[in-house]
Amino acid sequence: MKIHSLKEQETVKMMRNTYLDSAVLNVAFALRVRAPGKTRAFELAMCQLSERNLCLDRIRLADAQGKEIWFSVERIESIRWTAAESTGFSHLFQVHGQIRLEIAPERGILNRMPIPLSGDYRLPRSKLSDMTVWVIPTAGEPAFAQVLGQTLERRLPCSSFSLTSAV
Repeated sequence: MKIHSLKEQETVKMMRNTYLDSAVLNVAFALRVRAPGKTRAFELAMCQLSERNLCLDRIRLADAQGKEIWFSVERIESIRWTAAESTGFSHLFQVHGQIRLEIAPERGILNRMPIPLSGDYRLPRSKLSDMTVWVIPTAGEPAFAQVLGQTLERRLPCSSFSLTSAV
């Protein structure tokens, strides 16, 4: 990509030097529940994981090198349940869902270094298998969800850009 103007070059340089302030973590997951049918499986999954009974105040993500970083959960944007399928075992269903979390890097005493935007942060993989299992703390017992996919949508600070050339 060829950058023509000096202003465009400055903008690209600024974006490379911008640090992660806040982001939205999107996680697609599967939760196993024991239920007599699909409808009841959805109901049980909704009872087990809902916005009011999640105890998510912080979350641990890892970069590509395996360095783990703690993020604080600012808010739970949404939880959606998308499908339920039988596992073929006695009344055991796998219920698929999606959760969106607004997160920000923790700024504790030990974590004074800013986190660059260039890193890709994900829930850490299980040490026992290739899949990622997310232990989600709830008001009751923790929920064990298999992570099917995840993305991190970065949000740049508002002060990063100037709208002087806007019409």
